[in-house]
Amino acid sequence: TFTQVSAQWQDTDSMRDELDDLQ
Repeated sequence: TFTQVSAQWQDTDSMRDELDDLQ
Protein backbone atom coordinates (compact mmCIF):
# COMPACT_ATOMS: atom_id res chain seq x y z
CA THR A 1 0.00 0.00 0.00
CA PHE A 2 1.02 3.65 -0.30
CA THR A 3 1.44 3.98 3.48
CA GLN A 4 3.76 0.98 3.53
CA VAL A 5 5.92 2.45 0.77
CA SER A 6 6.06 5.84 2.49
CA ALA A 7 7.19 4.29 5.78
CA GLN A 8 9.83 2.23 3.97
CA TRP A 9 11.08 5.36 2.16
CA GLN A 10 11.47 7.21 5.47
CA ASP A 11 13.38 4.27 6.95
CA THR A 12 15.78 4.32 3.99
CA ASP A 13 16.28 8.05 4.44
CA SER A 14 17.07 7.57 8.15
CA MET A 15 19.56 4.81 7.38
CA ARG A 16 21.27 7.10 4.87
CA ASP A 17 21.64 9.79 7.53
CA GLU A 18 23.21 7.31 9.94
CA LEU A 19 25.68 6.14 7.29
CA ASP A 20 26.67 9.75 6.61
CA ASP A 21 27.40 10.23 10.32
CA LEU A 22 29.71 7.20 10.34
CA GLN A 23 31.82 8.53 7.48
